[in-house]
Amino acid sequence: MSMLKFSIQPLSLASSSIAIGVMAFTLSYVSAGSGFAARNDPGPWLLPRLLSLGLVAGGIVLLVLARRKKRSFEPAAETEATATRPVLELLGGAVAYIALLPWAGFLIATALFSGLLLWRMKIIWWRAALAALALTFVAHGLFALLFKVPLPAGAWN
Repeated sequence: MSMLKFSIQPLSLASSSIAIGVMAFTLSYVSAGSGFAARNDPGPWLLPRLLSLGLVAGGIVLLVLARRKKRSFEPAAETEATATRPVLELLGGAVAYIALLPWAGFLIATALFSGLLLWRMKIIWWRAALAALALTFVAHGLFALLFKVPLPAGAWN
């Protein structure tokens, strides 16, 4: 069994962290509507907002460190243009996942999205499919059944 070897450019990692954080914060802000549920209750959007702000802060720290030290990670054979391709694929996949959620529902959209991400990371297709199904059912069980969070059921429901 071979181990995956990643060569991550600091600029790509920083920019993807910032982009995903801004996207998640914007989505939580738009979805939350009025914001606070009660005077002492920050509402259900506090954790997603904090996590997205943490992603943005981490991306900014990486940018500062990369500029300050000229980061000496493993020398990568890829240029910055080819290093941004996986980031763009991930962001495109995230946009497609969000667009697919209302129509296909949480179970199908999540299984497809996570399975394709794993397959894109060079995981054998059947392992990627098994891991995606396991991830989907664990997330569904945790959020829908245990926490009673309503998840998109899709147009077929």
